Amino acid sequence: MNRLNLLHSRLGRDQNGSVAIMFGFAILVFCVLIGLGIDGGRTIVSRTRTAEALDAATLAATRALMIGGKSDSAITQLAFEYFQKNIANGSPLGVTHDDFHLDINHSTKTVTITVNAHVPTTFAAISGVTTIDYPTSAQATFNVNDIELGLVLDITGSMNNASSGGGGKSKISELKIAAGKMFDILLPDAGSPSDTRIGIAPFSAAVNAGPFAKDVSHGKSKDGCVVERQSTNMWTDADPMPNNEQLEIATNKSVNFDDTEGGAGNHPYYCPKAPVLPLTSDKNALKAEVNGFNAGGYTAGHLGTAWGWYLVSPNWNSIWPAGSVPKPYGTKNLVKAILVMTDGIYNTAYNNNPDFASVQAVALCNNAKAQGVVVYTVGFTAPAGAEATLTACASKDPITGKPNYYHAESQGELEVAFSDIANKLGLLRVSQ
Repeated sequence: MNRLNLLHSRLGRDQNGSVAIMFGFAILVFCVLIGLGIDGGRTIVSRTRTAEALDAATLAATRALMIGGKSDSAITQLAFEYFQKNIANGSPLGVTHDDFHLDINHSTKTVTITVNAHVPTTFAAISGVTTIDYPTSAQATFNVNDIELGLVLDITGSMNNASSGGGGKSKISELKIAAGKMFDILLPDAGSPSDTRIGIAPFSAAVNAGPFAKDVSHGKSKDGCVVERQSTNMWTDADPMPNNEQLEIATNKSVNFDDTEGGAGNHPYYCPKAPVLPLTSDKNALKAEVNGFNAGGYTAGHLGTAWGWYLVSPNWNSIWPAGSVPKPYGTKNLVKAILVMTDGIYNTAYNNNPDFASVQAVALCNNAKAQGVVVYTVGFTAPAGAEATLTACASKDPITGKPNYYHAESQGELEVAFSDIANKLGLLRVSQ
């Protein structure tokens, strides 16, 4: 009997096996929780990308509804293709989408799109949860507003290089295609219910003012090109006609004197052949301007930024021809905007102050925004230094609160950026 009691006592105290089982179970639960956390993070990223792609598709569909000429089924197909293209440009997470549905309310001019997303799990699959499913929806409506857009396009020498997105074509060739498609959106062949005018300010190491060079430089420019002002109005859109408000020329034609944003050494002066094109609704003229671009020279991005503002500034009405005169600031149902596209750091200026080009570019953007001008920026394979300047220049999106900055690495991504901006310019409003 004593031996039996002793054995029972030992068994009661021997908990090594049960502790091991409990520890193993705890480890399993801990791993599942970590897996759920990781998969939850992937789901959040996926939800953001899905929502952004859906917003873009909804805006594109609403734009098509506004322009007219398409059936509901054609608009649905357009929106679906736009959604897929934007999703494809995001980092792959193995996410799938189905039940894409578009509803058009013709009386309220509203488009609503819903889609279901399915995120495959990784660690959480241990618990039997193989996918995380969620529905997403977006709704947009539109108001027909007039548009004045100053399109600032980089035609520097680096635009002769191929983009990092593959394909082998030069970035200048890809820009021509993307810009042409943007013109088709903003100036459809069927006509637009709004008054849309676009001007183009190509830039490299200078800006070619074309037939306006004599007036804006007070007769100083002999090659048609000008650089930045040297007065306090270098930061503004003041009328260049009064004394001492003119734009300057490069006084030394062999070099410029600024190593802006870390560029090394002096850079050669270069006058691009493509001239400024003032505001016009002539799509053929816009396409001909862009298709005639040749790339060369270094990057004076602040000059392009300034001219983008001048194109839409009513203070320059004494310069522009009658059909290109911008309307006053604050005009009802009018969007004034600047779109700046560059592939490089602003490394050229004609002022000895360090970082002058980037500083002036941001100051010009901020001053334009203070006048109600909306600024969009696109970095086409742009390095970090350029992206910082472009991000600082861009207006904040009223919906997301993020800067209106787009990064593109390929022709496809540049087309998506330009198309998205074109749709937003029509004051299409994502309402949910």
